[in-house]
Amino acid sequence: MVKKAIISAIAAIICVALATGAISSGVKTYANAMKEAAANSAAGGSSEEVGLDEVGLDEQGGLDASTDGTATDDGTGDAAGDTTGDATGDATGDATGNATGDAPAGNAGNATQGSAKPADGVATLNYYNKVISQAVSAKPGYDKSRVTDNAKMEGSAGLEAMKDLVYQFMGIGEENKYTEKVEKGKWGDVNFLNVSKLAASDVTSATCKESGDNYVITLKLKSGSSAADKSNPTTAPNTALDKCGICVGSEDKGYYDHKTASVIYSAIGGTFASAVVKESYSNATVTATVNAETGNLVSLVVEWNQKVELSKLIAMSADATGISHVRYENFKY
Repeated sequence: MVKKAIISAIAAIICVALATGAISSGVKTYANAMKEAAANSAAGGSSEEVGLDEVGLDEQGGLDASTDGTATDDGTGDAAGDTTGDATGDATGDATGNATGDAPAGNAGNATQGSAKPADGVATLNYYNKVISQAVSAKPGYDKSRVTDNAKMEGSAGLEAMKDLVYQFMGIGEENKYTEKVEKGKWGDVNFLNVSKLAASDVTSATCKESGDNYVITLKLKSGSSAADKSNPTTAPNTALDKCGICVGSEDKGYYDHKTASVIYSAIGGTFASAVVKESYSNATVTATVNAETGNLVSLVVEWNQKVELSKLIAMSADATGISHVRYENFKY
């Protein structure tokens, strides 16, 4: 959906190059114009990284079944430390949804109605997975929105002319906000809410608190990253963030919540085939409010810090950051 906008952006780059004297009167072709503009911006542009705040993570371990849901880090880096608490999905019916988010068979027997408050971190994670699975099975109506704010971008002068387009790749700003109103029982061909496939190894903490008639579940997810280029244009979304139930994929679709490297390369690869895209996220938090009596979702909010690094766009590069917010609310079961 972004590809058409690139043509206008290219024209903007050429205008910048003309203003800076990058294109001489002797340049007769578009290709030469782009090369000269790129060379100029490569020489004078900035490629300094824009850092993001990082959460403290145990990169190999996960949620410990023996704790109250906080991250464990004993200094050993034991990759097997989460096995006893791994939310495998066979027992809970929570982690076997397919790529479209259809509820796995057998979920009817896993309804959370009347469930007691989860006792620890692993029970909280299992409870969350069941709640999301139940919602996908019930197909309630709801309102959804996704927006990315607190945007920053630094890079080559030529890409500064494409800032609006880069922000469009990332869904940054009110002008790129995505909203959807889903009718009860009429979910169509796209599942904007999908079955959660989170395992204990994807989560660093999981807590559940009572708030009036509701439980408020908070999950802290492990950071993740993705990359794409001409030799590897498409990678299926498989980070902890991608597994929590939001809408994800690997193509240029405006309704995808997590703009992975594959999504961005899909948008620009046709024009900038040599482009290299690196994407990463941190501080990912899932907050689910659930009716304690029915087990139905009241609201779901997923937030994370995102960073995108673009390079080799005809010698131009840029780093862009923002904070993404995905919200599901006004559920009607």
